[in-house]
Amino acid sequence: CKTLLKKYQKVNKKEYDIVIAYYGINNYSDLYAAQAKAKEKLIWVHCNFNDLYQASNHKFLIKIRNKLIAKKFNYFNQIIAVSESAKDGFLKIFPKYKDKISVINNIFSMERLASKNEDCEIEIQGENNLIYIGRLDKLKNVSTLLLEFQKVREVIDNAKLYIVGSGPEEENLKKIVCDLELQNKVVFLGFQNNPFKYLNKAALSVTASLSETYATNIIESLALKKYFVSANNSGAKDIFYNRNKTNLNNGIICDQKDMHYHIIYYLKHKNEFNPNFDIHKANDEIIEKVKKILKLQ
Repeated sequence: CKTLLKKYQKVNKKEYDIVIAYYGINNYSDLYAAQAKAKEKLIWVHCNFNDLYQASNHKFLIKIRNKLIAKKFNYFNQIIAVSESAKDGFLKIFPKYKDKISVINNIFSMERLASKNEDCEIEIQGENNLIYIGRLDKLKNVSTLLLEFQKVREVIDNAKLYIVGSGPEEENLKKIVCDLELQNKVVFLGFQNNPFKYLNKAALSVTASLSETYATNIIESLALKKYFVSANNSGAKDIFYNRNKTNLNNGIICDQKDMHYHIIYYLKHKNEFNPNFDIHKANDEIIEKVKKILKLQ
């Protein structure tokens, strides 16, 4: 408590032009920003509050938490959601703030893009390799992805699936792989500081996530000009329609039970596709939006 008080006193001594609470769900850091002296205060929202509520087994406690944190948004002039999904979920829980919330997507790190050419510790060979990058938990629905991959294997014998990530479902997923007799076709790479070097070697990226606030793995695929097949969720739709402009050259979103069909189609016809997403242009558009809200133009 003494440490927090010292930090608060230090922040509160100065007056600022702009204060940004970028984390958006951490009440300690948000409250520092809320109480700071500034002409303009902004808070970012990175999560889908409604999805968190719907997925909780303790909805009563989440309702209480939301009531407690709702007032903090009064202290900010603008609320910035990282996606349309985050905005919609926020307004379902906090509808009174509809007049001061807008959307600015996260910028993509060009430094991370440059790391795509690093050597892979595990060799990825062949032309029909799929890759999943993300946390291994129930919400990411990797078990369904494995079932869809089994159907792909029935048609394309040399297809392989590489899984980059770790999480509480890892052992269960490895058991499913054994049950499906896919031990030689599914490779668990664990957590990787640089997943891009593996993504760069793959034919396409895949995800069957049930819910996403902002589908980072799709943005990563677009940045590397890798085709993606994604299950339909709000975060994937946001990127597919708003950032990708419904460009079917770059990827597709579909019902999870139809993923195998679209994966097979792409692998058989990949020479007909030309992924062409311009990540530099996308970043420039985001920077212009940030400059506008910060009044730097």
